[in-house]
Amino acid sequence: MVDQHSITIEDFGRDPNEEVIILSHKSKGLAHTSEGVVWRKIPEWIDYTDTAETIARREWLRKLNAFLREADISFVDDGLSPQVCTEDRTMQRRFSLLSRKDVRWDLGGRLFGGFWQQLKRERRDGLRIGGEPVADLDLKNAFARLAYLHVGQEMPEDDAYDLSGFLPGYHNDLHRDGVKNGFSALLFGGAADCSEIKAKLPPGTNHKHLRAALEAKHPALAPLFQTTVGYALMHTESRILIGALDRLMMQGVVALGMHDGLMVAVSQQEAAQRALEAASEEIVGARLPVVTKVVCGLPRATKGLLIA
Repeated sequence: MVDQHSITIEDFGRDPNEEVIILSHKSKGLAHTSEGVVWRKIPEWIDYTDTAETIARREWLRKLNAFLREADISFVDDGLSPQVCTEDRTMQRRFSLLSRKDVRWDLGGRLFGGFWQQLKRERRDGLRIGGEPVADLDLKNAFARLAYLHVGQEMPEDDAYDLSGFLPGYHNDLHRDGVKNGFSALLFGGAADCSEIKAKLPPGTNHKHLRAALEAKHPALAPLFQTTVGYALMHTESRILIGALDRLMMQGVVALGMHDGLMVAVSQQEAAQRALEAASEEIVGARLPVVTKVVCGLPRATKGLLIA
């Protein structure tokens, strides 16, 4: 029927008035996974009554989406699957509820959507903004720094997730991701005892070992572990990111929002860094350090030089 009616991809699109401010609550349900049908927590969208705040957030996000629709964002075909649809640029902001009865707007709030968020890290070399390769920036040790600010302290300047000397068998190049994942899990009410985290830690390490090492490294944060403070910290982080994107949009700089960072054309790295620093100072009263994780789309031999 597509062939008979001469329908093309240009005949399809997103409704510019679709809902972009999402409120959800996770409840247990059946989910289809690669391992079969399993019980897990699934986000359920919750209806809500609009307020001046939700209306303002929706209007701003629709303004951002309109800006992105007109932007020069492309992808160099790499021949891999799935095929990349560069017209998918609609961003949503998703907030969380810990209880269906307690409707509030200070938990979560991260940005979701946009084809760039779906790209695996190794495929981001194909991204182009204004024909340029992109730089991937985020706030250094953001969650740990925000947790310290939450308890009224400044974070020590070393890497928050380096447990050298605290966790037996720890090697920073091999196990840092596991520590970071475990640290995050502890701030979202978990025990950091899932198999995915254990697989990234030194052999024989269990969640009790990890928590003890993190408490030794960060004694000031021990009272926050296995609470749900992470949702509030995520909200603060999302406000910083929104503030930076707003500054860049007003300058005409195209920035692609990630969950906890943003990507810009290489030539706009400094503008993006200034925007993130200014937004963090406005939101939390401190200029949080910004790092360029990687520059995508450049020869590997030059990436480290440019980032430095």
